[in-house]
Amino acid sequence: MAVTGIQRVVCEAHKSLTDLLGIAGVEIGWVHTSNSQRSLNFKTEPYLATDPVLNGPEVQLSEIDGLVILDIPMQMDFPAVLVQKAIRDLQVFVLIHDILPLINPQWFPKAAPRSFKLYIQQVLHAADHIIVPSEQVKRDLLNLGWKHRAAITVIPLGSIHKQRTPLEFPDSQVSAMYVSTIAPRKGHDKLLDAFDVLRARGCDIDLTLFGSIGWECEDLVNRIRYHPDLNGRLRWYRNADDHVVEMTASKCNIGVIPSEGEGFGMFLEEALTLGLKVVGSDIPVFREREQPNVYFANLDGESLADSLVIAAGRPWEPMVGGQVRSMTDFSRDLTDLITEQLMM
Repeated sequence: MAVTGIQRVVCEAHKSLTDLLGIAGVEIGWVHTSNSQRSLNFKTEPYLATDPVLNGPEVQLSEIDGLVILDIPMQMDFPAVLVQKAIRDLQVFVLIHDILPLINPQWFPKAAPRSFKLYIQQVLHAADHIIVPSEQVKRDLLNLGWKHRAAITVIPLGSIHKQRTPLEFPDSQVSAMYVSTIAPRKGHDKLLDAFDVLRARGCDIDLTLFGSIGWECEDLVNRIRYHPDLNGRLRWYRNADDHVVEMTASKCNIGVIPSEGEGFGMFLEEALTLGLKVVGSDIPVFREREQPNVYFANLDGESLADSLVIAAGRPWEPMVGGQVRSMTDFSRDLTDLITEQLMM
């Protein structure tokens, strides 16, 4: 099974939350709300198999004071949660990563937006506290105009990597990498356009893609598979682990994230901690995180190509300690919210 970005967020948050909530005197465990047998599929993926919460003790829904939902559990029994809320003070905290299936349904499989709409409606009915990773997601939620009583708190996500010093590269060299599932909104087609433009200009460029195959992307996948530079200046890893990503980053100077839409876009933060300058698409959710070594580009091949060259030619600006968010920062802020509300 492939690890998605959301699963990475959940697993990394669990690692920190287990310690931070424990220090605060809050016991943590997993809850299974439905009558069906609990799935143990996560144990087949080494990265997820180490999750301390998923491997921890089971607790009953009727026994908990707070329910924290970080994933998108489409099969959750929300009526059971509402029954518990009706008889006692059960606080429900929900992380909504984005609502892109509602506002851009064309980016997703046909059945996904309808199912996601039902899920979000149930979430808004049950939640006391909604956490979103960006001001953009908060605006998107409020623009729906749907009724809810939950407070919305923006807590940005962050990188799992430690900040490291970049290597020096010739100004003329563009060694770029992109970590993302292959999917329509992720901008791989524009990135390949930019790669081809720079190759035609005679630029010294190489590009490494990390990501499994998503949905509605057969033409794009074929474009990668049959590209004349594949396994040369163009490389694609479908199931690489963090070690391979980190090793590749040590030989690159630019992280590129040309997505059309994101709730956060973790690779922007991760690339900075890996010592890469970043070229991101000029969209509001990325503009929220303007900082040194981040450059923006319009989403067409020529503009993206120009921005890659500009970024490669600029010197790395030193990053102040703590300037780039980490998942520990996210977990610490979430712990503060949870403990504050549970102890009121």
